This record gives sequence, C-alpha cells and structure tokens, in this order.
Amino acid sequence: MEGFAFTEAPPTENDGDFPPGTVLGGSYRLIKRLVRGGMGDVHLASHERLPGSFVVKVLSPELQRDDDALARFRQEAMVLANIRHPNVVQLVDFDVTPSGLPYLVMEHLPGRDLADILASHPLLSAVQVSEIVRQVACALDAAHRKGIVHRDMKPENIMVVPCEGQGDLIKVIDFGISKTRRFNHAMAASMVVGTPEFMSPEQAEGRHEDIDGRSDQFALAVTSYLLLTGRTPWGHATPVALPYGIVNDDPHPLTGDGGWRSVEEVLFRGMAKAPSDRYPSTLAFWRALDQAMIKDGLLSTAAAQSLPHVAQGPLPRAPARSLPPLPRLSPPPFLSADNGRDGGSLATTRQPTPKLRRRSPSRLRHLNAFLFLALAGGAYLGLRKAPFVQAGAQRGWHALGGLMSVAAERVTTRGHLLSTISKAPRGHLADGTVP
Repeated sequence: MEGFAFTEAPPTENDGDFPPGTVLGGSYRLIKRLVRGGMGDVHLASHERLPGSFVVKVLSPELQRDDDALARFRQEAMVLANIRHPNVVQLVDFDVTPSGLPYLVMEHLPGRDLADILASHPLLSAVQVSEIVRQVACALDAAHRKGIVHRDMKPENIMVVPCEGQGDLIKVIDFGISKTRRFNHAMAASMVVGTPEFMSPEQAEGRHEDIDGRSDQFALAVTSYLLLTGRTPWGHATPVALPYGIVNDDPHPLTGDGGWRSVEEVLFRGMAKAPSDRYPSTLAFWRALDQAMIKDGLLSTAAAQSLPHVAQGPLPRAPARSLPPLPRLSPPPFLSADNGRDGGSLATTRQPTPKLRRRSPSRLRHLNAFLFLALAGGAYLGLRKAPFVQAGAQRGWHALGGLMSVAAERVTTRGHLLSTISKAPRGHLADGTVP
C-alpha cells in the first residue's frame, strides 16, 4: 500500500508556538504538522543525533489548565510505556516544553489508517480481514493483560504499515481515552466516551464499572462486520438513535440470503448485549471468526494455515495424507537363503557359523590365578638365586609362551573365518557350497 499522504494544516494563530525547526527537549526537531486534533497537534520530527523519523504529539495550549485533559495525556504516556507489543505503537519519550505543555514522542508509522483504506477499498478479502483482525486482537490482548482497555477501537485507530518481505504490519494507536486499573483518572459518572458506531452497550449507557476487555471485543466485532460487508451492523441510524439501537436492537444480518451462518453467529456473539455472553478474550474471538470463515467457505484451510498463529488454540489442521510404505531393504549377502530363486522372495534364514570352543569363566579365573602365583613365586626365588628354581622358572616361561601362541593362532583363525564369510557371494557359504 502507498505511504501516508502528509498534508499541511491551514495556518492558525498558534502556528508560531511550534514552527518548523523548533527543537523540543534538545533532541526532536519539528519538521511539519501532520494532524490537528482535539487534544493537540501531531508533528513529524527528526532526531538531532539519531537517524529516522518520529511523531511528536503536543497538548493544545487551550487545554493546559484542563485537569482532565492533562490527566488523559499523562495516562496515554503511561499506558504506552506499559504495553510493549509489535502491534501497538511504541512510545519513545515523554517530556514538557519550557512553557509547561506536555508532549509525547512516538515511533513514526509510514502507512495509512484503516479508515483511509476503506474509503477507496470498501470490501477486503477474507484473508486480509483475517490478518487484520488477528493482529488487532493480539494488540488488544496485550493491553488487556496489563489491565488496560482501549475504549475507542475503530478503523481510524488501526494503522496499516507496509513491511518489506513480510506483508502489512497492523499497529493500534491512540490510547488517549483508555481505561486502566493502575493509571485511570477520575471521570464523571455520566460521561460517555468512544465513537458511537463502535461503542459497546455498557459504553453507550455510561456504565464505566462494566467496561473491560470485552468492550474492546465488541468494537473489534463491529470492525470485522464492517470489513466483511462494507457497512456497520446498525444500518443508517442517526447519531441520536444509534445509542438506543446499540443497547436494544439486534445487528442487521450479514447477507440477505441467510448465507455466512457461522460467521454471523461469531460476530453476533462478539456483539452480544451482555459482556458475559461474549468470548472470553479478543484472541478467542479471532480464532472463532477464522474457523467460521473456513466453515462458510470464505477462507480456505490452506490460506488460513499460511497465516502466523498465536500459541493458544491453533486452527484445524489439514487432513493427514497417507504416506507410501517404506521400501523393504535387501538383506546382506551372507543372510540370503535362496538368492531370489523362488521369484524374488526376500525371506531369509540366518546361516549358522562355526562356533569356536570357549572356556568357561571359572576355568579362566583358576588358570589366571595359577599363572600369577607361579610368576610371583618364580620371581621371589629367582631373587634368592636358587639354581633349581631358576631352571624351573625357565621351563615355566617356555610353557606360558606356548599357551600364548596357541591363543593367538585361534584368534587369527576366527578372524580369518569371519572375513571369509562376509566376502562370500550371495547364497554361498564360506567353503563355496550352496545350501
């Protein structure tokens, strides 16, 4: 996909505060303003000592004395610092300007947001939908494990970043109105936060105590519905009637002919009115959606398995293919009984080999003991220089040499016999006879 088209915002009276070339914190030189939002300006910046581009988000001067805006801005910094995940935009730095305005420094994402892509390509393929939902589900799951709820999950907050050699990388951005157990600031009980089309019923009714990770799952299910159909589940409801429809009405069917039953069942469960009726996690929702798309024929098993998967709950594997039987190996030549004379039969019979006479272990032990005593005694008497003993010792040495010669001859004979058998042709014994 082509890169993000940066456009200059129209000049305003506040442009003089941070003109291009301004250096914040002694490191980040502002190049151009990318976006002017409700909370402040977002600038493209470079680093004074390092290569690469960064994004600097500066709180609007009008909100400098707004305690709620300051708390939300600081909370976004704390939230991003606590979520380290490839599918979540990464925080680089957090500081304040000399005038007291806080600013965030984040990684620069040279891509387009999903809303911009849908404006020119309203319908995406099932494989693209699966990959987008998978990566967003992983990002949200990482946040939920930290006790953080995004609360504004929508296509505008999903960046699609081209990555050379590995397809598109999905990044979830803008945790400005996130809810977290550790860093959450006080909020009015009647305050409703989020984007109406993607709000969960508990958000639409302002029930903040019921908002958790399943509220983000509701928004992800609405986004998935939009990616597959090109429309939201609530039709063309007006902004005033939309919250009522989210709380009380069922989503519109996916198709007019009742198709995509499995996909519709998964999406409708993800958009259930009660959080307890939804899936236990965003990852569980994504896995169920993938399996439903396979069942309804939108996504092939091969295409699904080509996508990377998380460790828990892999998709169904392709049917196992029966492997051909392993070839039977021919026996060594000296094991063949008939040399294939009965039509190539490989049945073999091990041929008996001549057995050498072996002494029992007890007899060998007795012989060794006797020789040891004879040698020890002969050595002792030899030291005493007894003539009759010296003559006996010489006879003993001659006898021992004879025994060793016989043993060596037998070992040589056995080795020659084994060598002859191993070199014998198939079906022949060592003596040349055919059994």
